[in-house]
Amino acid sequence: MANIRPCDAKHAIGRICWMALVSVLVFTLGCANTRKAERSSGARYRITQVELVGVERFSEQEFLSYLNMRQSSKLPFRNKYHYNEALVAVDRERIVELYAAHGYHEARVLAIEPTFHGKRDRVSLKIVVDEGKPIITRTVQFVWPDGTPRHGPAHQHEVQRSVEAYAKLATKRRFEIPRLEQSVVDMRMALQNLGYAWAEVNEHAQVDRVRRVADVMFELRPGPFVRIAQVKLEGIRTVPKKSVMVEVEHALGKPYSLHLERHVEQAVYALGVFSAVTIDKAPRPNDPHRIDLVVRVQEAPPQSVRVGVGMGIEPNRWEQRVTTRYSHGNLFRTLTRLDVTSRVGYAELPAFWNPREHGPVVAIEPRLTKKGLLEKHLVWTLAPSFELGIQEGYQFYALVNRIGVSRFFTRFVQVELSHNVRYNDFFSVSSTLDRTKTLLGRDYRDPYLLSYLEPVIRLYFVDDISEPHNGVVISAIYNLAGVFLGGQFDYQKVIPEIRGYWSPHERVQLAARTQVGFIFPLEPRPAVPFDQKLYLGGANTVRGWGLRRLSPRLRPCEDPQQCDDVPVGGYTSVLGNLELRVRIFGDVWTAVFVDGGDVRADVREFVPRGWNYSTGGGVRYHSKIGTFRADVGVRLTQDERFDDVPIWAIHFSLGEAF
Repeated sequence: MANIRPCDAKHAIGRICWMALVSVLVFTLGCANTRKAERSSGARYRITQVELVGVERFSEQEFLSYLNMRQSSKLPFRNKYHYNEALVAVDRERIVELYAAHGYHEARVLAIEPTFHGKRDRVSLKIVVDEGKPIITRTVQFVWPDGTPRHGPAHQHEVQRSVEAYAKLATKRRFEIPRLEQSVVDMRMALQNLGYAWAEVNEHAQVDRVRRVADVMFELRPGPFVRIAQVKLEGIRTVPKKSVMVEVEHALGKPYSLHLERHVEQAVYALGVFSAVTIDKAPRPNDPHRIDLVVRVQEAPPQSVRVGVGMGIEPNRWEQRVTTRYSHGNLFRTLTRLDVTSRVGYAELPAFWNPREHGPVVAIEPRLTKKGLLEKHLVWTLAPSFELGIQEGYQFYALVNRIGVSRFFTRFVQVELSHNVRYNDFFSVSSTLDRTKTLLGRDYRDPYLLSYLEPVIRLYFVDDISEPHNGVVISAIYNLAGVFLGGQFDYQKVIPEIRGYWSPHERVQLAARTQVGFIFPLEPRPAVPFDQKLYLGGANTVRGWGLRRLSPRLRPCEDPQQCDDVPVGGYTSVLGNLELRVRIFGDVWTAVFVDGGDVRADVREFVPRGWNYSTGGGVRYHSKIGTFRADVGVRLTQDERFDDVPIWAIHFSLGEAF
């Protein structure tokens, strides 16, 4: 082993210290140079504010949407934008091109100035623009080299004016390329919707930058008027072609239009067994006035299983559940659909921390759907089900069976007819519903058997049946229950309803609903099961009340703290809703609403002075599986019948109220 003298050790330690000190200095200087480089490029500085100077043609949001550098969102998980010197020149060019496309060929970017905010890694931008004067459209000319088309009984000049009206450019207005291009697209679509499948529209524009004027000419060639001769299906492997042809044969022989093509596509998609549907036009060589539609499909996997965990929250009820849904869209390759939905959970009334009443909730709901039996447009359903549930004052289990048939007459009218059977057995019944004391009379049977027919008619005057944006839906539900059908009750129930939708802007929708309900007891057994009577309150009716709480109640004593009252429904109801829905960003919407309604115990009993109103607001999130909704409702009226009911209610649910 080598001997190390004390002096040598001291020299070694000194050298190590000097090396460590030099390393620290180099690292510090490197970091400083890195920070200096980052500051000069700005790559690590988040843009927190953008100030626009001289921008009048565009709104701030529209202007910034064309740039790489824009203001970062203050909300979490949203886009963040950083300053980078390399993008300054790029955004300068984009701004000049943006203005040129909208007729401002003299526009200049005077400055894009960053202001750094110290150690906070933040920067604000100031963009200064000189817009100059715009190009003005001097003339707009329409040329029909092959002549003006004629459509049905309409005069040629009427067709010409209707097509030319889609031009977005007008004389003495700014000349803008996006409007020029959109004019071409809209006029071509207008001709195609008139039956001219091969229509062509070309644009020509001469721009005089010195005089700041533009002359525009549109050349329109409609081509031959065509009808649909045949619909061809490609890509089908297991789905019966005959069943698919039923959905598209309505197009045969009709004049071609984009609307008809889209309707064929939607009809094939609606079968629920295809993952992709595309349509092409195919000309016929020997017949220029007839074309074929080629529908290419890709079959989706026929079976699927979905599992979800959910919670239902009402002011007087909490429920936790697991839902499983199994679906088979092409059972036995006959286009028969099978859906089996099961829900298992537990409910607490009024809340899980105060479970005065609680119990399991179970629902098993198989459903078979088949189209084409007896008549090719009839849709048949068979839906037996089992339910174990809990409501205020009782628990129950029920065996239910529904067999029904429905049909659309045109795209506006849907008619349904079903026969329903329900066997219901109550247990854990509140003393309020003691059969020896209850005031319900014939309306209370335990157990009971209910059998009724239910015809339904719906009129859809809307743009989209599944998700309407504009239009009106009118419906009427009628129930006829009777001993002659094998049940224990005789009555009629009628519920007419009108829903209206208006969307003046893509981000705004106004929705309204009005509904009344009547129950008429009939001989020889004039009664209605009290749990099948009319109720209001909850997430989908009058939102200032809890579920089914806006209802006549049985109150066995005067002090609600000493004994429970039980909602028992009524024979007459009235309901009205008005809701304003506004999209905030993305798929997030907010809403404000006013609800009103009342339920009365007697037949045809209306007391307008006793109607109850509530108002409130909520948030909606439109996801791929549905609309998640949270609403808060506050009562606006005082009613001595509901003195012990809270004046507000919170609701969490899936889907819009109406």
